[in-house]
Amino acid sequence: MVVNALTEIGLDHVVGPHYAYINFTDDLLLSDAVLLLPKERVVIEILEDVTVSGELIDAVGALAKQGYVFALDDFIYEAKWEPLIEIASVIKIDVLALGIEEIKEHVHQLKGRSVKLLAEKVETFDQHAARLDIGFDYFQGNYYAKPDIVVRDRIPDNHLAVLRLLAALNNSAITIEEIERLVSEDVALSYRLLRYLNSAFFALPKKIDSIRRAVVYFGIDMLRQWTTLLVMASITGKPQVLMQNALVRAHMCEGLANLKHLPDPDSYFTVGLFSVLDSLMDASMTSIVEALPLDDAIVAALVERAGEQGAALDCVCAYEACRWSEVEFTGLTQSQIGKVYLDSISWALDASSGM
Repeated sequence: MVVNALTEIGLDHVVGPHYAYINFTDDLLLSDAVLLLPKERVVIEILEDVTVSGELIDAVGALAKQGYVFALDDFIYEAKWEPLIEIASVIKIDVLALGIEEIKEHVHQLKGRSVKLLAEKVETFDQHAARLDIGFDYFQGNYYAKPDIVVRDRIPDNHLAVLRLLAALNNSAITIEEIERLVSEDVALSYRLLRYLNSAFFALPKKIDSIRRAVVYFGIDMLRQWTTLLVMASITGKPQVLMQNALVRAHMCEGLANLKHLPDPDSYFTVGLFSVLDSLMDASMTSIVEALPLDDAIVAALVERAGEQGAALDCVCAYEACRWSEVEFTGLTQSQIGKVYLDSISWALDASSGM
């Protein structure tokens, strides 16, 4: 299944330039399945419940000599793992399964080996900070999709200017002249927008050298979307993956609406894009939408996950978190939803490359 998916979809459209981490069972490790995967693009994860036999160690060692990279998943030290520790490049430690002293002991025991240590299931800022201090090399978990617990109703002062610009851009009564003025007043934004619109992602036949020409070429609604995206991306101090996540959500929400021929698919794009604003601005979604001139349906979708837009966002968030029992949207099959998700990943990777 994995090989067929990668053949039909392509790794570049799923993980971009990064490694794909793929779980492997005993049977798969002892078969020829690994040889069908590109060794320069994948990391083979050895699951914690494999039987560590001489046959398995020999098979993994042979594959490592051919250039395949291995990770030990959900690792808890036992002597039986020693031969595989010598082969592995990455060891993943579940930081929720162990106490802090046990984690420190694991890190101390493994730090002298030629392996990178990955803290997985990092859920909060405190967990991230503590594990960073301990000495992990890589991090994985929901914290990086939503990097701060929202505890404030007040929007931080350093984000107010960004919010005012977003509010102006998303005012339905905005004119071409007002968009041109708003963007032109911010020299950095004007430069970034023109550079982005002239990037390979849009592949325009003719260079766009002014905001007015951009409005004429793209139309006011699309230009507003792209400008909003760049304004959000300008917020500093947040993981880049958060903005990529926003793009995936935006495109997928819009894609679900298009698949069902629902009215106003642009509003679904906005809901997906703005669904990360609370994380970007470290404030509650309620306080943020109060400052934005958004349609009532969009506000309800963002705050309460209400209406069709809210149902689309719920579906998208369930899919990205692998909560399969919650993946549903107005009669679409999981296969249809999955295709929209993969298309959205590919689109988001391309869209973010020029930002």
